Amino acid sequence: MREPMTQTQAPARGGQFLTSVAMAADVFVREDLSDEQRLFGQTAFEFMQKEVLPVVQRLYEHDWPLTRQLLKKASDLDLLRLEIPPHMAAWGWI
Repeated sequence: MREPMTQTQAPARGGQFLTSVAMAADVFVREDLSDEQRLFGQTAFEFMQKEVLPVVQRLYEHDWPLTRQLLKKASDLDLLRLEIPPHMAAWGWI
């Protein structure tokens, strides 16, 4: 099982990031993504390009059967996953 991502410091507020010193290790870049995270992003991108964007106007017009169909396809691709950290299992969420 992979290590969960954790935040190591408080996020910068407003424009504070412009005047704060950032260490290289504190900056998250695309290259830090795991193979699983990259694959998930690629799958989501392709789903949007092939399935959603061609019919986006129908979605804005509240085509609910189409919306349900796209949600089902997204679910089949595991794009609707919700990862709950193990320490929250005690709360009865999973």
